[in-house]
Amino acid sequence: LVLLALAGVYLLSTASLAVEGQRFRDALGTLNLAFVAFLLVGVGVRTAFPLVSLEGEGWWLVRTGPVRSWQLVLAKAAQAAPPMLVLGGGVGIGAAALLDLSPALAAASPWNGVAAALVATGLGVGLGAAWPRFDASSPAEVPLSPGGLGYMGAGLVWALGQTVVLAWPAWQVLRGAGGAVWTTPGGRLALALAVAWTAAFTAAPFCLFYTSPSPRD
Repeated sequence: LVLLALAGVYLLSTASLAVEGQRFRDALGTLNLAFVAFLLVGVGVRTAFPLVSLEGEGWWLVRTGPVRSWQLVLAKAAQAAPPMLVLGGGVGIGAAALLDLSPALAAASPWNGVAAALVATGLGVGLGAAWPRFDASSPAEVPLSPGGLGYMGAGLVWALGQTVVLAWPAWQVLRGAGGAVWTTPGGRLALALAVAWTAAFTAAPFCLFYTSPSPRD
């Protein structure tokens, strides 16, 4: 319900923007790529990051059973991913429709939302497992830790990097390149860099958890 409320507020705010001219709508759509990333990172610190820490002292029971702790961490990621993907993809599609973006940016908006959801899930669960707070008296205390600050910092770095990578195709759209921008060599390179950038920030936290001295196996 909280995720739906956040998505509704964001889309209502987007719909209230009265922008005339396709170029101005596309410019706002370019900024929206960064805004969606910031939104998903902010949601992840309250939803994905605390998942492992909420196990509390029961986390130690994992070591006595047939389930390895890394399997539990992946299960937590699988639990967090679907609602985050729905939120990211839904906000991306809704924003593209409400702003009436050009086809190239309209296609990039939901993809960017899905990428932000994957990064928020990977960073949240992975870093939350690498730096857990099993002694937190309230779920609200979990993000207020060095791991939570690291999550926010890494999430903002990804969001800024993603915006920079997609800046060239977005600029081509603003210049009137149309939907063919993603089939050009520059557009394909930007997509490849964006995919690699997203994959690195999604997978690296799990590698950090597996190699960290935090309780795992």
